[in-house]
Amino acid sequence: MRKWSSISVYASRKIILIKTTDKDIAKTALLAKGFREAGQTVANAFRTFADKPEVDYSQKEQKHPITKAVLAPMKAVKKMLVLMEIHLDASIDKLDNLAMDVQLDKEKHMENAKAQKQTEPERAEAERFCVLFCSFIAIKNKDSMCKGRLWNS
Repeated sequence: MRKWSSISVYASRKIILIKTTDKDIAKTALLAKGFREAGQTVANAFRTFADKPEVDYSQKEQKHPITKAVLAPMKAVKKMLVLMEIHLDASIDKLDNLAMDVQLDKEKHMENAKAQKQTEPERAEAERFCVLFCSFIAIKNKDSMCKGRLWNS
């Protein structure tokens, strides 16, 4: 689940743009093919009226410079959108990782603070116990060297 909803919306719009660009390229190529076939049909019709044999255009190697010229900007836009999508996905992943790192650091900090709060009262209680124990020992043995501590620190 991504928290970066505006970026995700932007990414989904780019994906939609890529799909619509693909559709536009396909429609344009189909339209150009239709125009070529119509032109060939008209040319063959005039050949028929002139008593000349029809030409089989499927056997001829055809160059379509106008179609290529029309499709070139569309293909460039598609390539740009695909690259933008790749970079956007990488940025979203980096942001997700950063957010996860921040969350982990926050949890770690909370655990450390909780542990510190728990150890402070325990240490105070241990010191109080030490004083009481040393006092007890001192009362039992008047010559005790305890001085209020159980350890040398």
